Amino acid sequence: MKILFLVLGALVAQPVLAADAVAPLSPGSHWTGFHAGIQIGRMDNALAYQGRTFLSGGTDSWGLHAGYAHDFGPHVLGAEADFNRFRGGNGDLLRLKGKAGVDLGRYQPYLVMGLARLSGDGLTEAAPLFGVGGDWKVTDRLTIGIEYTYQEFDDVLADETGVAGYDLDMELAHLRAS
Repeated sequence: MKILFLVLGALVAQPVLAADAVAPLSPGSHWTGFHAGIQIGRMDNALAYQGRTFLSGGTDSWGLHAGYAHDFGPHVLGAEADFNRFRGGNGDLLRLKGKAGVDLGRYQPYLVMGLARLSGDGLTEAAPLFGVGGDWKVTDRLTIGIEYTYQEFDDVLADETGVAGYDLDMELAHLRAS
C-alpha cells in the first residue's frame, strides 16, 4: 500500500516538477504512435492461505515494454505488452494492458487494465491487473513515466500441490523510459 501512495504522490508532482524544464514540444506534437522502452522498479508480494498472510516480501524488477497509443484529442487510448524479470531470476511476468489516458499536453495520466501471466519454477498462473500511471514527454522522441499495477493471482499452487486457497497479491511500481 505504501508503494501506491508513493506512486500517486509522484503522479501529482510530476507535471509540477517538470514545468519549463526542457524546450517546448514541436507544434502538433501528440501521443499517437508506437513506443518501446525499458522499465525498472519494485515488486512487493504477499502469499496468503484462506485469507491469512504467511509469506510476504519484495524484490527489484526490470523489463521491456512496447505498445501503440492513439490520441483522440482530449483522450488517449492504447495497448501495451511488457515483460518483467525479478532479481533472483526465477520468475517472469508477461502482461498485456489496455491504457486510457488524458492528453494534458506534455503530461498524460492514465488508467490501465489487462491480463498478467506469472511463470517460474514450474508455476504458470494468470490474473487480471489494474493500475494507474503517468507519462511525461521530455522531447518529441523521449517519454519518461511512472506506473503502479496490482495483480491478484488466485489459487496459485492448486495444480502443483492439489490444495486450493493459496492467493498471491502482487504490486509493481515502475519507472519507465520510452
